[in-house]
Amino acid sequence: MAVLDTIVLVGLMLQTPSPIGAQGTSSSADPRDPPPQPDPSLDRIRARLAELPLFTEPPATAPFSTVPGDRPLFRVLVQGPGLPPWDWLDTGTTIPGYIRPTMPPTHHEFLMSVTPEVFRGATVHPVGVPVLSIVRAIADATRGPIRRHKEARARQEVQEALAAFEASRTKPPDR
Repeated sequence: MAVLDTIVLVGLMLQTPSPIGAQGTSSSADPRDPPPQPDPSLDRIRARLAELPLFTEPPATAPFSTVPGDRPLFRVLVQGPGLPPWDWLDTGTTIPGYIRPTMPPTHHEFLMSVTPEVFRGATVHPVGVPVLSIVRAIADATRGPIRRHKEARARQEVQEALAAFEASRTKPPDR
């Protein structure tokens, strides 16, 4: 089928060009023919371009206010309802968890092929409290405070080391 399509496309490309050119003039011009008349639509377009526009834009140097160099300031305040409270049980879909697999598609297909049908209910479509989601939410919530605590401890250690270094530099050497 692809070979036939290719042959048809090549045949269409190799067709002889038509005697009418792109501008509506004959490609084989006879010297005895009168010169072609210009396209009336082009004259109409040129005439419309030569006219003054209906709306003109003010010059860029004209001030917008009495103070030179002052430009208008437009502010937009968008108010709306806040974000809904985060529900850790919400998966963002209306499809129940026992229908939609909670694992990658390849793992789901693997389990469907190796798990006997009697045991597929709990294995392929686990139902219950999403423990991994809870643990992930707790880990995400505690990651920031733990990092800030470690950074504060590191800063304190650096300050103590700098203070000890400064104290050792200010002592006169023992002789």
